[in-house]
Amino acid sequence: MACSILPGCTDPDGPLATGEQSKSIGPEGGALEVGALRITLPPGALASLTEFTIRATADGPAALGASYLVTPQIALEQPATLEYTFTSAEVSGRDPNRLVIGRDVGGAYSALPRDSIDFDNRVVTCTDDEIATHYGLILSSTTPGGTDTDTDTDTDTDTDGSSTNTDASSTGSTTTGGPQTETEESTTGTSTTGEDSSSSSGDATTGPGECSDGSVNPGEVCFIEGLSVGAPAGPRAVLAADVDADGNMDIIVAGGTDNAVVVRLGLGNGILVADATYPVGSTPSSLTLADIDDDGNDDLIVTEQGDQSVGVLLGTAAGVFGEVMSHDAGGMGPVGTSVADIDEDGNLDVVVAKTSAGASVLLGDGTGMLGTATAVTLGGAAVDIAAADFSGNDNVDIVAAVGSDIVVVAGNGAGMFGAPVTTPIGAVATALSIADLNGDTNADAAVASDGVANIALGNGLGGFGGGVPFSVGTGTVDIVAADINADDALDIITVDAADQTVTILVGNGMGAFDETFTFSTGEDPTAVAVADFNGDGVADIAITNEADDDTTLLLSSP
Repeated sequence: MACSILPGCTDPDGPLATGEQSKSIGPEGGALEVGALRITLPPGALASLTEFTIRATADGPAALGASYLVTPQIALEQPATLEYTFTSAEVSGRDPNRLVIGRDVGGAYSALPRDSIDFDNRVVTCTDDEIATHYGLILSSTTPGGTDTDTDTDTDTDTDGSSTNTDASSTGSTTTGGPQTETEESTTGTSTTGEDSSSSSGDATTGPGECSDGSVNPGEVCFIEGLSVGAPAGPRAVLAADVDADGNMDIIVAGGTDNAVVVRLGLGNGILVADATYPVGSTPSSLTLADIDDDGNDDLIVTEQGDQSVGVLLGTAAGVFGEVMSHDAGGMGPVGTSVADIDEDGNLDVVVAKTSAGASVLLGDGTGMLGTATAVTLGGAAVDIAAADFSGNDNVDIVAAVGSDIVVVAGNGAGMFGAPVTTPIGAVATALSIADLNGDTNADAAVASDGVANIALGNGLGGFGGGVPFSVGTGTVDIVAADINADDALDIITVDAADQTVTILVGNGMGAFDETFTFSTGEDPTAVAVADFNGDGVADIAITNEADDDTTLLLSSP
């Protein structure tokens, strides 16, 4: 071939996206074209003369190159042909066999049937039996049909996305449970996509690949039935980490009724055994691990919601924690924390989200003690919070979920923050997760609302785009980003309390999600954590169930 998706090809570095075209097309057919996208309507596709407009836009779901807005949205009597001309830069490092044009379906791309792909001319050709609102170049979760036989099979596979959870807020992140005292009814997993749907009941549910064959097939979603693991009464938060540094993932669970946190140690085979219980203040609601006394061991930070305080339990090398030391949170309803060196003195500090209003900053002195809380204005009550450098200036900023907005306050590196900048997401937020969802090295926000995961892509300058909604179950109370199917692209996991389910949105590495799975939990699920508890190289899921006083453990079964 003259030029494939390989280094050394010469073509424009940027996407072929310019201009706007409006054109009237009648029953005789015709074509319209802007930038990289050309749409051809054959004779008989339209019943009457129709005026179309096509333009490049940044308002559509994230794509490999430019997205295109096409109006009006209309069903066709005969399928249209769509041709997308891509550049090498847009598809570098991705599997050429999976390139396809996607159309917008409810804020996410659904892959169109592919007729062909011409690598010499860099053109993907697909068909559509209607005109959608947005089109973009995407990677299909499977290899589409109609692949040009001239494809270079040595081209690298998709490396877009991140395989680690970079959530800057540790609240309700990863978890492990205790001994498996009883087995629940087998979990039923349901999978749906924009093109079709399938379901699997019993031991496992699958995406691509064959479950339970012992081989990790990137892209497959496989879990054995849910296992019930004991938890302190009224569990409200869960966190996963290798607490005792033995190479196996453990969990810490906060019991809101018991006013205690419980550590359960993992054996590396999916079994979690009871280890220790630590009394804390009233109604613990979130957990964060960080070395705030700078001794090389992680310490535990707990929001004590009923006491309006933040508790600190200093850790030792053996994974044991000391007695709780409580600090005034600076207001009512502390519900989440994040840790960072806000004043750049070399010591970690704690930022607290409060339901009373705004946030508080408690500066650390490097010994594990925290100073007096200082208020940070956010413009309302925060349900979740993250502290990190979101603007690229090496100063720590704060991002919070406040009402139906993402709120950013820029830090000055000396412990002070500017005025809040808000980005509407369209629905009242219940939880927040920060991660690089589209592989551009900028932090993005995944915000949970009732029945929706809103994805707001970050620009690396402290700003976020408007939230793109993806449907999940109802009564959504927690959200986390992690690679659940070993394909090196981050997925979204939500806890949907009203449905008593967890929802998995399978990410495509570009900030959008191609497939959805749901799994049953216990009664009144509250929080989720993701880690590899059984050592098979694939992530597992733990969900706390407040009414059942237990943790549902979904173990992967590749």
